[in-house]
Amino acid sequence: MSDNPKINAPWFQIFASDFLAQTGPLTPSETGIYVKLLSVMHLHAGPIPADLGRLARRVGADMRTFRPALEALIDAGLVVSNDDFLWSPAAQSSIENITRKSKIASENVATRYRKSEQNQRSESTDVSMLDVRCQIEDTQAPPGPEISLPSQNDDKSVSDVDDEAAREGAAPLAHRVGQQITIPVLGRGHVCKIVSRRPYILIAKHRSKDGRIIFARMQWDADGRGACRVITADEADALPTFSGETSNDQSA
Repeated sequence: MSDNPKINAPWFQIFASDFLAQTGPLTPSETGIYVKLLSVMHLHAGPIPADLGRLARRVGADMRTFRPALEALIDAGLVVSNDDFLWSPAAQSSIENITRKSKIASENVATRYRKSEQNQRSESTDVSMLDVRCQIEDTQAPPGPEISLPSQNDDKSVSDVDDEAAREGAAPLAHRVGQQITIPVLGRGHVCKIVSRRPYILIAKHRSKDGRIIFARMQWDADGRGACRVITADEADALPTFSGETSNDQSA
């Protein structure tokens, strides 16, 4: 019986030149019995019990044919008899080769599985970070880092420029409360408060897919360069609202 019942060897290879050289002295009957014994050994994946009567029936031969054929195979070194078991060097080499290939294949599968798990964990971490960044609760949102805003020419949501404010020295951008605006990272939002003209600061509000409200403080200088960061609802409420008097500057 097999020393390792987990080994699976349901097939084996025959190298034509080696097989013909090894079985050259044998009769066709002996050669056929040899091939069938190799098949039984592979099914067991190891040495097989030397139960001659049972083996004779297994290979389809009577005892008068099987016994002398087995002796011829043992004399030729193709079959080995040891401790009431029969074995074959060819079967041993074949099963060892199958086992080695199976082990390599298993290791490759395990490696691919580990890499897949690592990639999934990495993707999950990236998604989690995005969720944390985009799904900020309006009452508990921590101040976010400042993000550079695109220049005024790149902001497609800005449609009107306040000429009067520009003449008074305000920043070159102007928005209306309720106007749609693009908020970096968050996406589309609306202006909910103009804080000051110099520097030009506004508060924008974004609603996430799950209905949460996120506030962002957006600021530009006179050259159109700007920065944006996420703020809490309390911070947004605490900021003043521009009075409309450009001569009286207000700041955040």
